Parts: sequence; structure tokens; C-alpha cells
Amino acid sequence: MSRRPKRVFICHRKEDHSTAFALWTLCRERYARRDDGSVFFDTEEIVPGDKFPEKLTRAVRECDVFFALIGPSWKDEIRRLAIEKIDYVRIEIAQALSERKLIVPVLIGGADRPREDEIHWEVRPLLRGCHVAVLPPHYKKADILALLRAVDKKFGSREFQKQEMERLDKISPAPGLAHGYFLNFISETLERIAKKDPDDPECFLNTVEFIDKKLNKTIDLGKQIDSRQAIRLNIILPPRTEYFQEEKLKPVLKTLDQALITESGGGRPLTYHAKSSTEYLELFDFPPQVAVIDKWVRRHMARENGHPTDPKWREMEWKELLQFENVVKWWVEDASSGQSSRDRLRLLAFTGEQEELRWLENFWQI
Repeated sequence: MSRRPKRVFICHRKEDHSTAFALWTLCRERYARRDDGSVFFDTEEIVPGDKFPEKLTRAVRECDVFFALIGPSWKDEIRRLAIEKIDYVRIEIAQALSERKLIVPVLIGGADRPREDEIHWEVRPLLRGCHVAVLPPHYKKADILALLRAVDKKFGSREFQKQEMERLDKISPAPGLAHGYFLNFISETLERIAKKDPDDPECFLNTVEFIDKKLNKTIDLGKQIDSRQAIRLNIILPPRTEYFQEEKLKPVLKTLDQALITESGGGRPLTYHAKSSTEYLELFDFPPQVAVIDKWVRRHMARENGHPTDPKWREMEWKELLQFENVVKWWVEDASSGQSSRDRLRLLAFTGEQEELRWLENFWQI
């Protein structure tokens, strides 16, 4: 694992050229390889005839470490140029922030740390919760070298974390997501539905209401024992993970009514998507964790240059959804969850053949 950055970008105002040049000189000694532009400093790396904006954008995109030099006039220039079409310093910092580069803000020339409300909104995250390095007005070579050693240490730690996350990201997230979904949503919902009043065992503690959006009507199911037998929670799994992307799931959710479960002591009620039938008040949930699985599958296939039309992509989706389904089933069917809980819950993987899910055919295809 590399302990030092391969490419460095130095962002500065022209008023701070001398400090930027000194930093560039020592960075070249420390990082440059065969004079290949490993350390980007605009006055040295851009030559007549270069397409200036394109070269800046590429250099920021390719860098490992982004030095943002903040001199005495930096804050005022950010504000003055906020009404201009082009401020390359602001553009460079905004790009580095959006691409999650390792950004090192450095106060130079006796500059004070700007407050967030003093600078343009695009660059405010630069200083938010971040340690800012300081080079004294009369800095020495040793001061810059100490800064570079600190950056190397931070970069090495960041690279280790990045490589560890890349290693973990190769492992299927479905089992862990399914376990968390059961613990944090399913079990809590089933407990709320069936929570008894300790002072009256013939009644439930929470209030359940069904809201019919079309009729603009609210029905209180009451707290009696018999009223809760008709409540059932349906966990719906899609045939394709992409169907749980927010923009694709929203039209499905608009067709459903709502149900509210309110604690007896008050507080904000829990809201569920719902449908009412002759036998049941059906609560529906579309696990948001499936959208996470969709993103993971896409990242995995992108690393292998896969395409959504590839059979391999479809097979991977199917395996991940099946893992998620099986883990949820295992926890639901575990003896500790209780028979009554299992009776109140259905896990339905859409196949296009279930009569009770026929309404989903308007949105999903097998």
C-alpha cells in the first residue's frame, strides 16, 4: 500500500504565488516521478495553447491530495467573485469537495480562519469540522516539510481505510441488511401491533387507524382483541432491484392508503402504506435496503464492466434478493419470534402470479 500520494494539486490565489511556489518545489522533491506532472501548479504545468479549464478539471479529478492555500485576501476574493461567472479557485475547491478528495486547507501569510457565513456556499464544507494547517508568515523549509509529513500520515490512514472498504464492499451486503431490517423494522412493527395494555389484558395499548385517501375517511380499529386479528404486515420484494429506486417506487406508493399506529402516551405516530380488504387491514412495506443492494450490484458490475442486459447481472440480482429473502424468513420463522407474530406477517416476492399482488403488474415486469 502506498504511504504517499501519487498526485498533488495546489490551489492558490495569484497573491499567494510565492508560498504556493515554495510548496510546489518541496512537493516535487517529495512526490514527483520523472517530471510527469505529479504535482500540479498552474503557472508551471499549464503552457500556451493548453485548454485551461479542461486541464484544471482533469488535474483535480486525478489528484490524491488537494492543497487549498488560504491567504489574507482569499476570503474577500471568494466573496467578491461570487457574482462573477468564473472563479477558478472556487470551481477547483467545489470539484475537490464533490469528488471527496483529501483536502488540506492551509492558512498562510497570517490569514485568519474564515467563518462559514463569510464565504461562498459552494466552498463552506472546506472548513466544516476540519483541522486547518497553518504556515507562519515567515515560514521555513522545515515548516513545509512538517506539513507534508502530516499529510503523508493522513493519506496513508485514508488509503488503508479505502482499501479496507473496497475489500468489504466485495462481500454481499444482503444478509446483514436483512438482519438489520428484521430487528429495526419488522420486530418493532409486530410488537407495536400486538402490544397489550398491562392494566387491561383484553385491550391493546396502541391505537391503529386506517386512512382512506380516496374517501378522505379515517377508521379507528379500536383496542379490543378481536380488532387486531385483521391486521397483517406484508413485506414486498421486487423482481428487479432497480424497482426500489426512489423514482420508480414512488408511483407504486401513491396507489396505497395509509395506516397510523400511535402510542397511548402520545408522540409521533408510525405511518405505514396500507390497503383495506374484506378480511384484513393490509400494511405494506417495501424494504429500503433493497435500494442499497441495487447500488451494490451496480458497483460490483461496474468493476467488471458489466451491463444491465448481461445475464450475469440478472443472476447476481436474483441471488442477492434471494439471500435477503431467506435471511428475513429465517428470523421471522425463528421460534423466538412467536407464532402470533408469524401469523401477522407475509413475505411476498413478486412473481406476477399472486392474485393479491395483481395491482403491482401495472408497475413491475418479470
